[in-house]
Amino acid sequence: MAACGQMPGSKPTVSEQPPASQAKPPLVSQQPAEPSWATRPSGPTPIETGPLPADTTVVPGAISPPATGQAPFGTARPPKPDIRVALLAPLSGRAQAVGQGLLEAAQLAMFDHAPEGFKLLPFDTEKDGATAAAAAAVNAGAHILIGPLFAAQVAEVAPIAKAAGLSVISFSNDRSAAQSGVYVLGLSPVQALQRVLAITREKGLTRYAALVPDAPIGRQLTAALERTLPQVGGSLVRADSYPANATDFQGIVRRTAEYDRRRAVPPPPPSYQALVIGELSVPRLKQMGPWIPYYDIDVKDVRLIGMPQWDDTSLGAEPGLVGAWYAAPDPAGRASFEEKYKAVYSAAPNRLSSLAYDAVALTAVIGKLTNGPNFSDSTLTNPNGFAGVEGLFRLNMDGSTERGLAVWEIQRGTHKQIAPAPGSFLPPTN
Repeated sequence: MAACGQMPGSKPTVSEQPPASQAKPPLVSQQPAEPSWATRPSGPTPIETGPLPADTTVVPGAISPPATGQAPFGTARPPKPDIRVALLAPLSGRAQAVGQGLLEAAQLAMFDHAPEGFKLLPFDTEKDGATAAAAAAVNAGAHILIGPLFAAQVAEVAPIAKAAGLSVISFSNDRSAAQSGVYVLGLSPVQALQRVLAITREKGLTRYAALVPDAPIGRQLTAALERTLPQVGGSLVRADSYPANATDFQGIVRRTAEYDRRRAVPPPPPSYQALVIGELSVPRLKQMGPWIPYYDIDVKDVRLIGMPQWDDTSLGAEPGLVGAWYAAPDPAGRASFEEKYKAVYSAAPNRLSSLAYDAVALTAVIGKLTNGPNFSDSTLTNPNGFAGVEGLFRLNMDGSTERGLAVWEIQRGTHKQIAPAPGSFLPPTN
């Protein structure tokens, strides 16, 4: 999903009071919300919030609280049951820094949004494995599982959660791990690709090529092109793959550029108008970049289409990549979250931190708006979606996550927005 980073500096201990006063952007439908990762002591000890001011405001289009009558005069309302949310994250091992940041962001969301009685139960997926962590969460009385991080772990956790009647909101972005009741919250490269395809078709492009790693993500991207393009009046005229561990891209780019066929002065354009490059690693993309213009793939003739990971401003220093388009969240929505995280933890959040924040904030808000921990599919898959740290998102019944993404063009310095993120998932009305 993204790279991890160490979280230097002392970490505040969890208390029963929220962190220093900060704005609390509501997690509501049609207005994006917030999420991070790194290491914390493992174990299922509940982390509880103290009583927070009641927030009964319901924004139009948000999850609506069930209708309730007034309690008879002189009778006390029964207290709401506790809401027990399990966080499955790598709190030890090679991804410990990632897990720490996920936990810290989850705690931040809890303090921002959780009602009284909300308990966050962290479980380590590395010490004894994801299966053991999920079983321990079920035994601890969890009402929903947040995590795990990796797609293979999601497959391990899913049957345990289903047997217990629990939903899973994982941090994976691999759509193959999604299923009914098991959601993948990470930003899917396939969905991001489809967003850019829609914009390029509006610009009149019809012929596409693909250059993708010989890996599951590469096959998913190629399949998406083969499935989507005919539906929108386009066609995939060329599809090339390269070893996922390749370090020399010269021959790879030369082949995709159709260089030997086009050797002339000046060279004719390739057989395609757009080239989808499925490389997710920025360092590897920089190794590939110089060969693109060298073999006469000119942005005047061919629109490069990349992945969400290309939202790195350092790519503007690669002449061969300037002008490439990719879909990603608008970073403006993440800025307030990053400031808040830095103020509390004295370090910048990891790129994945927003997932943990959004997942926990979502469960907290649902807990406030329902009479108890109602995390059914019908509640989680509100068609209006929710406002997250990095924009609008909604969970679908098949377990996938749909996001409102902007389309960007790589420029030297700040990247240029080509198309804004949609403000709603609802179709426009006339």
